[in-house]
Amino acid sequence: MKGLDMSPFLPKGARDPDGRTLYDLSSIICHHGTVRSGHYTAYCYDHGSDQWLHFDDQHVTPVEPRNVQTPDAYILIYRRKSLEESSPAPMDSIPNHHWDGCDSPLGNSNMITALV
Repeated sequence: MKGLDMSPFLPKGARDPDGRTLYDLSSIICHHGTVRSGHYTAYCYDHGSDQWLHFDDQHVTPVEPRNVQTPDAYILIYRRKSLEESSPAPMDSIPNHHWDGCDSPLGNSNMITALV
């Protein structure tokens, strides 16, 4: 889930000038159901709290990293590592009213990194 090296899959002209080719899994969109109907949920890594969160409609719950690896994964979202190998800044810029109605164990801050 961390440190996916994409350098073997990039043409030389497409590589980052700084040589950054390592990516960390940031979010997973899951589909539960059939081709004709179903339900979508998401797992997102929150850098501010250093934990994975499961989003299911209005319910947000922390989960263990092993629970993120699921056969229901539909879309994987990766984030390129920074040069400093540090975590990105928390998303404090999202107004608190944006989270009204969400049942979150973290309160109203630092909930989603997939928006970045």
